[in-house]
Amino acid sequence: MSLELKFNTAIQNWIEHCDSPKVQVSCSKKNMFDCEAYGSLVQMGKPILPLIRNAYDFLKKGGGEINLLYHGFPHLVSEITQGKFNIPEEMRKDIRKRKKFTMLYLDNLNPKS
Repeated sequence: MSLELKFNTAIQNWIEHCDSPKVQVSCSKKNMFDCEAYGSLVQMGKPILPLIRNAYDFLKKGGGEINLLYHGFPHLVSEITQGKFNIPEEMRKDIRKRKKFTMLYLDNLNPKS
């Protein structure tokens, strides 16, 4: 199975997890990371960083997908890079700025020709 197919499958499973009542009604964001799909994405490591950036362009903006775009992906990128990616304190409370900062970071890792 190709890395892209593994990634897409794990993302779909993570979205389903984020859409579950356990996550939707939780007051803690930690529940969104407590699933096998998230763990498998972390295990895939740095090779999926360009795929994460591409996912920002094709994911819809609703349901569990919104959690990934604004909360999940920044956390995933930080974990994959072992803390080398950090959102500045002044941006942490603004989900749109957090998303934009993450996308810019990923763009700079993989500049398009």
